[in-house]
Amino acid sequence: MNEPIKTPEGKDLELIAKLTAGARNAMRKVMLRGFNMDVKEEVKIDARPGDAPTYKPQIKSFDFNVLTEEKEQAQIRAAVVKYDGLTDTDQIIARLLEASPEEYDFVVAETDKVLSKVSFT
Repeated sequence: MNEPIKTPEGKDLELIAKLTAGARNAMRKVMLRGFNMDVKEEVKIDARPGDAPTYKPQIKSFDFNVLTEEKEQAQIRAAVVKYDGLTDTDQIIARLLEASPEEYDFVVAETDKVLSKVSFT
């Protein structure tokens, strides 16, 4: 756990020092759920008879709500240990949704800093 950070509204925010594999997997699931994907066979000009086909994933569409609000909430669940004395993630999210946009965006930006060190592939 890191030292508490003061938010724009003067609240204490404590973040994890390191993301667990389980939290990373939960975030990956949210991110992948936002994409509608298809797999297409890749056409090779120099293919010979008997060559195994290769396939390439293609994004058909994406759900912007999943890629923003749900992703941000998954980040908060994964990275916030304590906010304004609260430790229950549902209560933390509810409190942040009642806060100013600047406060909410600050917390999300701080979680980005922690999570930017993690590979989601």
